[in-house]
Amino acid sequence: MLMHLHGTPLVEHNHLQSTRESTSTRKGNQEWATHTFKPWSIAKTFGFRNFQILPKVYSMLEGLSATYFFFLFAVKHYKSMEVKIESIIPSEVRTIGNLVECLAREIDAKNQKLEEMECKYNEISVSLRKAVEEKDALYQNYTEEMRRMQCVLHDHSLRVPQEIEKFKSVLDSRMEELAKRASELKKREMQNDFDRKKLIIEKRKNAMTSQSLQTTMLEQKEAYEYGLRVLEDERNVMKIQTLRMGILERKRSCEYALRTIEDRQCIGEDENLKIDAMRETISNLEEKEGELEHLEDLSQSLIAKERKSNDEMQEARKELIDGLKEISDCTSIGVKRMGELDVNPFQNACRQKYPIGEADVKSLELCSLWDDYLRNPNWHPFKIITVAGKSQEIIDYEDEKLNGLKNELGEVVYRAVTTALMEINDYNPSGRFIIPELWNFREGKRATLKEAISFLLGQLKSTLKRKR
Repeated sequence: MLMHLHGTPLVEHNHLQSTRESTSTRKGNQEWATHTFKPWSIAKTFGFRNFQILPKVYSMLEGLSATYFFFLFAVKHYKSMEVKIESIIPSEVRTIGNLVECLAREIDAKNQKLEEMECKYNEISVSLRKAVEEKDALYQNYTEEMRRMQCVLHDHSLRVPQEIEKFKSVLDSRMEELAKRASELKKREMQNDFDRKKLIIEKRKNAMTSQSLQTTMLEQKEAYEYGLRVLEDERNVMKIQTLRMGILERKRSCEYALRTIEDRQCIGEDENLKIDAMRETISNLEEKEGELEHLEDLSQSLIAKERKSNDEMQEARKELIDGLKEISDCTSIGVKRMGELDVNPFQNACRQKYPIGEADVKSLELCSLWDDYLRNPNWHPFKIITVAGKSQEIIDYEDEKLNGLKNELGEVVYRAVTTALMEINDYNPSGRFIIPELWNFREGKRATLKEAISFLLGQLKSTLKRKR
């Protein structure tokens, strides 16, 4: 018995029973007489429900001999003719029936396999869609966070210089007021000795006020530098986080691609090589991710330690400066006021040039005048030269004021002014204030914390020995 594609019999008893009717017999005789068999007629005759294979079957049937048409006629008149189908079926018809049955089974198997593959495809599509949505959400959150951090850093970087400029303008106005007062004091110190003593007292007060302002300005400068260091540290941390996010995205992409390839049933040798390469890439990305995480933690720890150490060193240096101010013995380690003009060369030069009574007053006038020159930011007697491929800033020896000073008061006074100029240019070129600094007078250089502490310990030991 021939089978339908879905397992139902092609020739059923009820269908054969209906062939006894005269109408069906007449139609079959007509088809037999004309030899015209259409696919829908065959499907109706044999009970086919799947029209996809009818063209192939019909092409096979067109090439058969008249024996096959006789078989169709015998099938329709099975009961009336009382002849068994098995006795009249030619070998060609059995072969076609077996072929149709095999094709039906193969198509069923293909359809079942196609349904399974379609289910797997739907599952993979849903998984990939979720992964893409998660990736998009993660990238959007990261982009928003980066934009927010950049806005915060930008606002902070704009606000800090504005505050510094504002405070600097206030300090400049105060310094202008102090300069005016100093100018008035210079005029008054020419009157008499009493006024001069009073003027010295006021100048000391003015110097204390100026020192306080200078200290405040120095603290603001340190705060600004500290803020710049903090911004730089935050930029470095953000760079590490950006690299880490990129590695995570690459890792997820590789994992999704690997999962897609592994879900396939038929995997070739090239795809196996791709799978191994992806697994190795994922392993390398995991190692890099761990290294970046360790680097980020280490960076945070080093930043915290560096800030703490820097704060402690600054505090220790300030305490040493305050403590060494009270020590009169400055032969080795002490405090030097960087940018302060030494009055002794002026006094010695004026005593050689002017009478004794007039020399002291003249030396004070000249010292105050050149001190004003030093504090004037518009006077910049420097030039830039290149030595061994590096730019250096040195004193412009062709400056008119310096040449006039050298010709008038000599080399010693000229050296004192140029030394103060270099100190101001090194320590405070913008504000030109006097900055207290730990100084090694023996070696003529800036003293380190170690040298200052060793000096204080030596002084302490000497004091303890004298007490014993």
